[in-house]
Amino acid sequence: MTKLYAGVGSRHTPPDICELMTRLAERLAADGWMCRTGGAQGADQAFMRGAGSQLELYLPWPKFNQIDHTRQVKLTCPNREAYAIAEAFHPAWQLLEWKARALLGRDVHQVLGVQCEEPVAMVVCWTPDGVTLGEDTTSRTGGTGMAIRIASRWGVPVRNLKRDDHRTAAEQYLGQRVAEAGS
Repeated sequence: MTKLYAGVGSRHTPPDICELMTRLAERLAADGWMCRTGGAQGADQAFMRGAGSQLELYLPWPKFNQIDHTRQVKLTCPNREAYAIAEAFHPAWQLLEWKARALLGRDVHQVLGVQCEEPVAMVVCWTPDGVTLGEDTTSRTGGTGMAIRIASRWGVPVRNLKRDDHRTAAEQYLGQRVAEAGS
């Protein structure tokens, strides 16, 4: 069975963290992990670059960000289940325009899959506030907050690379491969 993770985060993820995300996605792909992401600028595209063919894309609408990875696109818009879950986890759903709703529905699929019934084993992300628990998300967390809230509800651990301990663990995981190759 393929191991799944969601590689998500802010569109404003710092360049050094994006580079770490790309290297992490490469290593995870080599270790048999499939990355679910959504194609947004910043973190999502960093994970896309590293994941290679070990990638499932969930888009909020067709041709989002001019993405044309036909074989890797699982959905080109969220389904009813994803919208219903997103609505339940957003405090002001009725005030959102359709594009914001589509982006949040896409976030649900990144964590729960096509039918919203196959949660990932972990979420790897970067947010400005470094949160890892759904109840701690705020407007500073941005759209990634939806993925974190869904992960928390489904018992999926969140590794936020804004946190020093999570970034250090990721760097150690990457360093392990270098050490293995040298032995």
